[in-house]
Amino acid sequence: MKNTYIVTDNAFLRSGLITLAQESSITIQPADIREPTFIDSLGKDDAVIVHIDRNTPAEYFDYTARINEKCRLMLVLNNPNLIYICDASVITTSRSSLPELMRAVNVLMSNKKLENQLRVSLSAKEKIILRETMNGQKVEQIAKVLNMSPKTVYTHRANVFSKLGGSSVNAIYSLKNRIMTEMTA
Repeated sequence: MKNTYIVTDNAFLRSGLITLAQESSITIQPADIREPTFIDSLGKDDAVIVHIDRNTPAEYFDYTARINEKCRLMLVLNNPNLIYICDASVITTSRSSLPELMRAVNVLMSNKKLENQLRVSLSAKEKIILRETMNGQKVEQIAKVLNMSPKTVYTHRANVFSKLGGSSVNAIYSLKNRIMTEMTA
């Protein structure tokens, strides 16, 4: 790898990974994903580690999608359910110990996939309801097409949002392209 960067507001995670990486002769540099030239400066030999927690702005998902197209990306997620809708070379959770996170960094550097990545399972009805919601259909329209009561559709939709780590259509809507890609794969 040419350059390895870490994007996080969590000082413990940042300093811990930087220190552990130095012991493995890996240099990790702090970076700001919002800096206009950061993503444009990345090359295929670079790697970026991004920590996403509940305070992370939704536009970070757009940034990570752009980063993942340019170089290797490791996501450290506070909510493991987001694994379902994220795309990266390596995905792990922030609940991992620093040595486990360092193992994930080593996998990132080796150009391999981290095995045993969990994915959230959506039922067939949940996938249909999510797809139609993301296509702008109202609950009443979805209920009519699926021959269900609107209350049942609301319940399924709430379950989907819970599984994906969101609480509303707007929270999940910004991730529409990731969700739709994952559902059709």
